[in-house]
Amino acid sequence: MGYSYDSIPTYQGELYEACVNKTMELLNFQGSIHTGWEGMNQVGTPLKITAIGGAYEGSVFVSGGQVTNAITGAQELYVFSPQGLPFDDVASMVKWYGDTINSMFVDWTSLPDPDDFAGPIAQLRTAAEKLTIDDDFGGSKYAAPLGRNKELDGNVTSITDKIGNMSGLAMNTFGNEWCNQLPKTLACQATVVRTLYGTIAGEKEVWTRAKQVVADIAGKGVEAAKSANGQGPGGGLDGLDVLLSVAGAVALIAAPFTDGASLAVVGGLNAIGVIAQTSADFVPEPAEPEKKGLDSGHPVGVLYNMQEALDALNTQISNEEKGIQKAMGKYLSFIGANSDSFAIKTPDLIYDDNKGDYLAINKFDLHQVATEWMRENGECYAAASTALDSADGSGPWSRPGSIGVGATGPYPDWSKLRNDVSPYVARLYTQNEQSRAALAIVARDFGRTDDQIETDLQAQTAKIEAAGRTAGH
Repeated sequence: MGYSYDSIPTYQGELYEACVNKTMELLNFQGSIHTGWEGMNQVGTPLKITAIGGAYEGSVFVSGGQVTNAITGAQELYVFSPQGLPFDDVASMVKWYGDTINSMFVDWTSLPDPDDFAGPIAQLRTAAEKLTIDDDFGGSKYAAPLGRNKELDGNVTSITDKIGNMSGLAMNTFGNEWCNQLPKTLACQATVVRTLYGTIAGEKEVWTRAKQVVADIAGKGVEAAKSANGQGPGGGLDGLDVLLSVAGAVALIAAPFTDGASLAVVGGLNAIGVIAQTSADFVPEPAEPEKKGLDSGHPVGVLYNMQEALDALNTQISNEEKGIQKAMGKYLSFIGANSDSFAIKTPDLIYDDNKGDYLAINKFDLHQVATEWMRENGECYAAASTALDSADGSGPWSRPGSIGVGATGPYPDWSKLRNDVSPYVARLYTQNEQSRAALAIVARDFGRTDDQIETDLQAQTAKIEAAGRTAGH
């Protein structure tokens, strides 16, 4: 039977009813929570107990749980036996079951909605695919692969080739400070964005699985309470187990997108260890899900088993989120130690006071670089920056503070990493626009003096910087 998370309030009511009815049945009373019960106390006195919600006897309403002598109608005091239960009479029984069941599920009925992650995940996927040029990253059955941006990859290669065929101080400077640095910068930025994508997609999977486990615990708990037979621990219907399937959820999704070997190769950075350690932070998928049995000889034992299962589920959720926190911390440290690799310094071409040799160029190739390939690249950077900025917000991560690692889980760490890498992506767009505008001026002014070109470059630089401040880049 499939159990639904949205039906948990219904299961709670059914569980309460099943626990009360089974407890009275084990005390040899016949009836139900709705009709009341008839039976005998320990010395053989016939008793009648009114329905828990109260009922009319003739034209008189009798409040619920009243114990009377079935023959005389006089009120009786009925103390349960055997001892050892967390209640000792009807009134304390119904209160204990009600309070226990409500407190057991009060936080678990307010878990994050996996669908609320769809928007940020889509934005992060866009940003990652716009920036990735070095490889395709395989997904899993839970997340589609991320493809590299073939157009951007081709443009970067073409720009490097064209600039490399030109000579003179200006083109050599641009080749060294922009063309040679760009693949490394893109690799660094894309690696972090892919990690943000993989971990938020993993967080979504955590809640997809967790909500189903909670539904299974609630639904199967009803069946376990109904089947308790008074035979002691495990004395209920066999097969009332729940599988705690959250362990490994983040690793299944995030690991394929946190492969950063190309980052170290392209950038010459000591990143392989960071990436390997990051993957190791995620809880691996176990060979078999952890199993918790709910059946017991008494409904009280069933509730204890249910609480134990929920506690174990919470531990799994916490471990998954701690893995995300550790991964974010390592990437934050990585950015801090390698910030120069995440950004390209503005090429001296734009601010060159020494008036380099601008004329040793191919005018037509330079015009294509500036107005076609770099323009297209700028559109990619702008789209990635916008998508990355749109992916923030703690709303999808929110839940009661007792669940996982806190009220917003690993979101503060995740958001900190997003906030750290976002300005680098925005800056890449701005510097691309500055550089391509400068190259366009050089191509347009071909044949003019260095002084005239320099004047145009300085004017264009001031214009772009003002526009960038207005746009927030």
